[in-house]
Amino acid sequence: MPNTSPPPPTPAQSADNSAHQGAPATTVVPASIATPGSRQRLLTLSLLACAALLALAWAVLHYFSPSPPRSVTLSSGAPDGAYAQIALKYQQFFAANGVTLTLQNSSGSVQNLERLQQDGGATSIGLVQGGLGPLALNAVPSDEPGGLRSLAVVNYEPVWIFSHQLDLSAGLGTLAGKRVGVGLAGS
Repeated sequence: MPNTSPPPPTPAQSADNSAHQGAPATTVVPASIATPGSRQRLLTLSLLACAALLALAWAVLHYFSPSPPRSVTLSSGAPDGAYAQIALKYQQFFAANGVTLTLQNSSGSVQNLERLQQDGGATSIGLVQGGLGPLALNAVPSDEPGGLRSLAVVNYEPVWIFSHQLDLSAGLGTLAGKRVGVGLAGS
């Protein structure tokens, strides 16, 4: 069977058809954009607009976005104790990251808890032995504003018991009613 489809249009016919259909055959560039000087002005204006947007974004983030504090106070422990040594290491770490860590020596965990609850927010962090949180005076539940929250375990503290007379192999029940030295008062 012979091919009965019409031959493809010539380029001149295509241009005529597209002109009749309302589609432009060529794109016309205004002379003001086509000149090299106007391109440079357009590029300069675009760069200035980008710089202005970056400056605006920086201002919004710097002045309106809450950022972490640059100064923090940590209540540690006795000056010659393990908590004071841990606090010194934290002070070096914070300084390396641009944060000033002010250290407060204390008599121990109980005083650290008191400072966290009672000094109006002057103490931000306190090193406290595990399990002492419920002993805090007038404790605010941790899910309420102002409540204390444990952030992390810093280290594990073994309990060392030395005795010449007691057999502690069955547990600590043997110590009931005995006098035990556990550290400084309030620690």
